[in-house]
Amino acid sequence: MVLLQLWAWERLPMVRPQSVLPVEQLGDLPLGARWVCSCGYRNVTSHVVRTYRDQLDRTYERNFEFTPYDLVMPILPDYCKAGARMWTAEVPLIFYFIVEHHYPDRFCRQFSGFQDVPRPVQYRRDLHGTNGRTSKKIVNWAQKHFDYLEAWYNWEDHVIQMQEPSGEKKVSDAYISWYLCCGRRQIGKPEISSSYTELAYGLLWVGRRGRRALDNPNPAEIEQARREVTERIEQLLEGVEASPYAYLLHVPDEILNTAPNPYEPIQDNRRNLQRESEQLER
Repeated sequence: MVLLQLWAWERLPMVRPQSVLPVEQLGDLPLGARWVCSCGYRNVTSHVVRTYRDQLDRTYERNFEFTPYDLVMPILPDYCKAGARMWTAEVPLIFYFIVEHHYPDRFCRQFSGFQDVPRPVQYRRDLHGTNGRTSKKIVNWAQKHFDYLEAWYNWEDHVIQMQEPSGEKKVSDAYISWYLCCGRRQIGKPEISSSYTELAYGLLWVGRRGRRALDNPNPAEIEQARREVTERIEQLLEGVEASPYAYLLHVPDEILNTAPNPYEPIQDNRRNLQRESEQLER
């Protein structure tokens, strides 16, 4: 869990504490030791799962730091970089009865590589259903996991060769389409994330329908597009009316354009929603 926490702090600026130790003061200590200090949490929410999920759902690609160690790698001790070639080996990671497969081609950008559509993987339910702590049988895991151990020992035969990005483009168009179809883009509660998804797809449809009408500017097509867009917008507004943010539809015109900064840290705003609703009703 400590490694997972450090991984998140290094790559997600919106959830990390402030005032960590400078790298120059670490000496021979591991890089993770810079977080062992009197950190500041003034701009970071703690112990609120809903807020953390909201932060992740609102994160843009440009806000995620795929390679946070580029600046410090040259000054790290040699033993920290000794197994760098192994980092991109597609091998099973083994700890007694636990076996987790490592698929580096699914996150090439973390290794400064160009991201294309990854190869399909097979989910092994039997591996995840194994519990070696409560079983009363004595199991020779070295024998039971012999095939996985053999793959680990021959890791040099399974190193994934990363393709270097071409200019500023770091992912392929095919990968974007694949991710939109197969990736999980919301982790919030279903009743909240589903409304976000419906609204996003609705706005996308409205924009594309309008562009098609403008590309064929005849009166009949424009009138048909106007009716379809109006109907779709009304459906989207009905969804907003049924959500906790319905009060936003009744914001006065003078403050309509005062939008919040999407990059500011999000705090738990359940109390704020009630207070703002009362102010609008005055």
